[in-house]
Amino acid sequence: MQQPKNPFGIEGFRPNPNNPKNQGFYPQNGTQPIQNNSGFIPNLPVKPIQQYPNYPNQPIGQIHPPQPFQNPNQLIPQNPPKPKKSLLRNIILSFVIVAFLFCVGSLTYYFYEKRGAFGVKVKALNSVQSDLADFEKKPPEVSVLNFESVTFATQSQSGKFGSTSNRPAVDPSLYKTFTGEQFKNFYEQTVLAYQNIDNPNPTTKPTIRQNPQADQKIQTLAETRGYKLRPNAIESKLQFVDGQQLQQEALQSWLLLKSAAASDGIQLELVSGYRSVADQKKIFNDTLGTSVTDEQIVSGAADSEIDEVLKTSSIPGYSRHHTGFTVDFGCGNKILTIFAQTPCYEWLSRFNYLNAKRFGFIPSYPQGAGNQGPDPEAWEYVWVGERNLRS
Repeated sequence: MQQPKNPFGIEGFRPNPNNPKNQGFYPQNGTQPIQNNSGFIPNLPVKPIQQYPNYPNQPIGQIHPPQPFQNPNQLIPQNPPKPKKSLLRNIILSFVIVAFLFCVGSLTYYFYEKRGAFGVKVKALNSVQSDLADFEKKPPEVSVLNFESVTFATQSQSGKFGSTSNRPAVDPSLYKTFTGEQFKNFYEQTVLAYQNIDNPNPTTKPTIRQNPQADQKIQTLAETRGYKLRPNAIESKLQFVDGQQLQQEALQSWLLLKSAAASDGIQLELVSGYRSVADQKKIFNDTLGTSVTDEQIVSGAADSEIDEVLKTSSIPGYSRHHTGFTVDFGCGNKILTIFAQTPCYEWLSRFNYLNAKRFGFIPSYPQGAGNQGPDPEAWEYVWVGERNLRS
């Protein structure tokens, strides 16, 4: 049987065996069917009309080709696309890359932040300078004082300090070495150079019990133990840090000390700073209690009770906390008398209080200082300026 002539002269058309009277043909670039009776349709994949919304006017059941094309050769792609990669493989590859980067970052932080070039923990002061970014000026140091009357002990340094964990952060010979008595004498001369205080040599004794005779008795007992009148800070010059008020120089040094301790795994805490005369008065009277009467104090019957309180608490006007340069430290939640048995105290006090001295602090009431007021207090420190402590 002779094939009917292709009405368009285009390869790719064939008779429709299922519908020889089909009235629709589609040219290459046409969008409307061409009506004729030849019975040809394009030799293209065919789909139901419902899948081609571009031809809404055709009869139901009409067979239509896909969207128009420019070249019949495009019916069969010359370069068929490669199959897409597995989604699961992409997820696994991404996870491996992220894990690798995390490991590299962790190792870099450990070796360059936590340890020095030879695996020794970095403890130098320069590693904690960023903690003072909030302060616009450097702390003014206390004027260099004349200590000709004080003879400082010397200590030879062999350079051997045992294990790495016990190695000092800096060379101990950079700082003066003190005995307990010399610590006490050093503070007494330094306090005269303090700034932002009302009077470096106060003479007025604050009241304690509203009874002049009882007050005089308590003050005499306190002075016998070594307590002295102390200057008071100008409160408008104090600044808050960690819930306490301090002089700016002491505050900045505390932040550096705290950061250095933290880098060594030491949880050093600031428990107390500046105390007003009124605060100290309340502390003393609360500790003494209400069972002791003024008559007992005046007669001397309460001397033992008063002396017991004076072992740990100053009377108002005699506390070093009045200056704003004195602090009480804690170790986590361990404070006061328990502090001496903590890693914080061991860290501060080793090598003649080297870690305290390199930030300008010395023990306020050290061992071996004789009569100095309270019994030795491992938790209390005074700021005297790092520059003044250098050899």
